[in-house]
Amino acid sequence: MEHIDIEYSRGRGKYGQQYVYVRPAKKCYNKSRRFKIENADKLISKHFSHVNYYQIEGHTIGAKDEEAALKEYWRVCDKADIGKRFKVLPLNCP
Repeated sequence: MEHIDIEYSRGRGKYGQQYVYVRPAKKCYNKSRRFKIENADKLISKHFSHVNYYQIEGHTIGAKDEEAALKEYWRVCDKADIGKRFKVLPLNCP
């Protein structure tokens, strides 16, 4: 899975729960997604089966399709922009 970066928590948080933090491998504006370690395989295949890169409002976003890229942008944008439709341009990144 060279298209994503995976980090594992040490389980030192509340209740000692271990988490996996996943994000696209190339530099982009995405926030890491946090999954419980026992659900990681299923959720990684759901959200990061493959990663394409898109340009939204001058920011590079990694996602599996244009709709997912827009949702990812809403996770990191200003609160006033959440839910607004923005132009999503595909990037040619290998």
